[in-house]
Amino acid sequence: MTLANSQSPSPIVMKYEIISHKDPYILEVQTKGVINNSDFKKMVTEMNQIVIDTGCTKLLYNNVGANVGDLSIEEIKIIAADTQVFNHSLADGKIASLMVNKLNYGIGRMWHSFMAPDMQFDFQIFNKYRNAMNWLRND
Repeated sequence: MTLANSQSPSPIVMKYEIISHKDPYILEVQTKGVINNSDFKKMVTEMNQIVIDTGCTKLLYNNVGANVGDLSIEEIKIIAADTQVFNHSLADGKIASLMVNKLNYGIGRMWHSFMAPDMQFDFQIFNKYRNAMNWLRND
């Protein structure tokens, strides 16, 4: 079931779709296009509201169709700070990030390192969908 879909009117477009999985309940956000700070913040804000409304404790960022290679270190720090919104709504929950190409995976590791000191949830980066979903399903 698709819960939301958003796209930016700007020339650099980031699109996303939020999908609900059952048994256990997992929210998956599929991102496509060039990741940028303003659209990422909108996406995180929307996902956070869904987490609050549903009580979901497991999220998958599926970035297979996304390009994060144009982000500067400062932009990655902003994205990491924006992700901290889950510290209250997702405390003791899990976020898996799926980054299949090497550049995105490396940037995902930087994102994680910027979040790590203040995280109240588990966060792992994966390069295979199956591994990410298995980690989310296991407590």
